[in-house]
Order: sequence, then structure tokens, then C-alpha cells
Amino acid sequence: MLKRLGVPLYPIIWIPSSAMTGMAEWLERGLYALSAATGGAVDIHPPLTLHEALKATTTHTHSTELARRLFGYTPIITTNETLRHTADEFAVRYGMD
Repeated sequence: MLKRLGVPLYPIIWIPSSAMTGMAEWLERGLYALSAATGGAVDIHPPLTLHEALKATTTHTHSTELARRLFGYTPIITTNETLRHTADEFAVRYGMD
């Protein structure tokens, strides 16, 4: 969808998901422990929490294969068409046309 909106996508650096989640958990626990150890004098919020790292490293895809097999479901509109329509709508709403 971002491509359709004209947003260039450049991969900056690839970090394995296990490394990202591990780093986020270590950073989050360490900063909260530091805050507790100093009685709140050092109150630095982690820039990346474990929750955010898990959201960033989870693939959000879907499949209609089970519904197709069990119920004979056929989508009216394809995923690519849906993304194109959504991108067009965003472009109109936010003046990116």
C-alpha cells in the first residue's frame, strides 16, 4: 500500500527477529531495573519495548484457504485489488494524489 501512495521503501538494515526481541527485552528490563535501583531518579523509558518488537516482527497475513475448502468460499475482490482501493482512498483523503 505504501508503494501505491508513492512512499519509497528502502531497507535500512535487516535485524533477525530473535535479536530484536532479545535486545528489546534486555533494554526494557535493564532500564526499569535502573529506575528501581535509583528510586526513580533515573527514569528513562525504553525506546523499544518487547511488546513493540513482537508487533514489528510478526507477519500479519491471512489466508482464505480453509474457508474455501470447507465452505466453497470465493472472495468477491482480491487482496491486491483491496490494497489498491485502500491506497487510492488514502491518497484522496490525505491529498497524496
